[in-house]
Amino acid sequence: MSAMKTGANSERSGDEMDEDEEPEHKTQSVLDVYLEREKLLHQRLYLVARLPKGGKDRTELAAHYEKLSLQLSKRFPLDNMTGILLLYSSCLIHVIESSRDVLFTILEDLIELQEETDCVLLEAPKIVFMAHSPRSRQFQQWSYKLLNTETDQAAGSRESDPTETETLILEILSSVTTVAKQLEQAKRTEGGPPVKMHGLSPDVLITLTYREDLFTPQQYLNMYQSPLHVNLEICKRHF
Repeated sequence: MSAMKTGANSERSGDEMDEDEEPEHKTQSVLDVYLEREKLLHQRLYLVARLPKGGKDRTELAAHYEKLSLQLSKRFPLDNMTGILLLYSSCLIHVIESSRDVLFTILEDLIELQEETDCVLLEAPKIVFMAHSPRSRQFQQWSYKLLNTETDQAAGSRESDPTETETLILEILSSVTTVAKQLEQAKRTEGGPPVKMHGLSPDVLITLTYREDLFTPQQYLNMYQSPLHVNLEICKRHF
């Protein structure tokens, strides 16, 4: 009898363990973790700035971001940085795809770069747009290009341009998409004609650097780092 009770208890304990025991977790590979983080944290930043006349060589700025990209790949091994930096003679546009941590680190670096009075590499940076959780990356890697166009040579101050900021932003987003497609097509057809960056007008980039309704990198970071203040009176009026 005693033996039978023991067997019954053992059998019952086994059933209980089957019901209560948590299923074993599958071991995640580096690729699994990478894809999971890409899905949750992927963002795309569009940034424009003016390049000072008679300033440093544009290649110095390109070299700075190449070095920063390498540093970030070591600091955030799963959050690779992709995108493109287009450097005209008078302005630039920088499109960066990565996690929020990486993008914020790049913005903090940009602020520090501006504070170096003996090294003026760019002026009046403005955040044009931040895309949260886009479906996929537009660029497979990070790269830069030095560009010179007739329009760029004649580009000047566009502070009085009456075009609405939203219209200019849509033009930039459309142009960047075109550039990404050109680069992807050139990659598939090796030995084909060189990529021509049509559609990205330096005049539009410069105009956006003067818009007060666009955030500077510092203002953007302050917005996310500041506590949220809710005005209850305003809420009562709208809800």
